[in-house]
Amino acid sequence: VHFTLRSLLKDLAWDPSGKSTQRLRSSFMRLATATVQMESPEFQYVGHLIEEVVCDKVHDEQYYFRLSPRMANLFGPDQYAYLGIRERTQIKGLLAKWLHGYIESNPLGFPAHIDDLRRLSGSTAAERYRFTANLRDALTELQRCDVVETWRVERTVVFLKRSATRHRCAPTPSRAR
Repeated sequence: VHFTLRSLLKDLAWDPSGKSTQRLRSSFMRLATATVQMESPEFQYVGHLIEEVVCDKVHDEQYYFRLSPRMANLFGPDQYAYLGIRERTQIKGLLAKWLHGYIESNPLGFPAHIDDLRRLSGSTAAERYRFTANLRDALTELQRCDVVETWRVERTVVFLKRSATRHRCAPTPSRAR
């Protein structure tokens, strides 16, 4: 995969500030060092998504990512969840983005316990009620983006119905082209 830092910031609809570029570079480092574990009834994979990252700082900060060939094979049409970048950039909020990935990769994952979602998402909310408020905001955002059709939180459990028309997040007026 070949791209410039500037083009990726633009595709992600992030501002080209120093803070955004630093965040993106940090994300590259995490991707390159992360170990991924995936399991299906047929096999298990433990390895890296990114085999190597090369940055040409002289020519407009061009990046070259080499994906692990075995990991890349897992993203075939009948394998694991695919999250479209165009739809994903329309979702606002880190918890909403995480929840989107969780919903798409766990078709039977609901109902789910709030404490499990809090732990799995890596939330830093100190109290459950704060996380629950953030979760409600994230679910409202996912409903706006047509990822979920309906949702409700009852005491310590989240129930939702996935949208039948997923991957069609309507652009906000400021982003419409």
